[in-house]
Amino acid sequence: MNELPKPPYPKAPITEAVIHLRVAGNASADDQKIVVRRLSKDYPHSNPLQAFNVTIDTTGGSAAVEQKPQGFRLSSADQADLVLVFPNGIAIARVAPYPGWEHLRERAQAAWAEWRRSVAYSPLTRLGIRYLNRIDIRLGSEPVLDLDLYLNFRPHIPKIGKGPISGYMLQATLPTANDLWSASITSTIVSPPPLINHVSLLLDIDIFRTQAIPGNEAELWRAVEEARALKNSVFESCISDKSRELFA
Repeated sequence: MNELPKPPYPKAPITEAVIHLRVAGNASADDQKIVVRRLSKDYPHSNPLQAFNVTIDTTGGSAAVEQKPQGFRLSSADQADLVLVFPNGIAIARVAPYPGWEHLRERAQAAWAEWRRSVAYSPLTRLGIRYLNRIDIRLGSEPVLDLDLYLNFRPHIPKIGKGPISGYMLQATLPTANDLWSASITSTIVSPPPLINHVSLLLDIDIFRTQAIPGNEAELWRAVEEARALKNSVFESCISDKSRELFA
């Protein structure tokens, strides 16, 4: 029997990876624009983010739509690296193809340095990393997928009728092995599947903490490394050897 692959996997199932940092205060619109300008060398594309609030008058039947700025979405020239600048922090993301942890961490450190340089100090209130993993499974002659073969984190579905499952969503938030960190895990089916004759499962893992977040930069990034190790452990707990064979 061939030896199963070990992380980091040769065929990483990662479709998006994010490091997110949230602070207690709110940066002004001008300060956000300074961050955007200072990041423009690495992220030349910039678009404003908007939030929409709809208020309906149930007595008169009229509706009012309020549009409120919520920050900026920055992207690299190839659209693969992203930074979301919010009034209360930033998120640094990489979409597929994922080149590795070092790339994401270095991008995050650079973007966070520009935030700290541009915005008045405010303590961090949430720190975390989030990985969206897509597991593509080729279907055989029968279009039926046995979730038990691929996932340890899966719904228990009673026998109700004939035919394959067409969709589900399972979510849980729980403490990790480290009391300072929690994990929010979501499992679902990607619909429609990106590949023909496949079923694609999405395993979304968000490792975060909201207390005792280091203010010292060196300690902060050691904490981020700690979150990555926990994320890897959670991922390994959620998948089976059958899934690991797909990553070889």
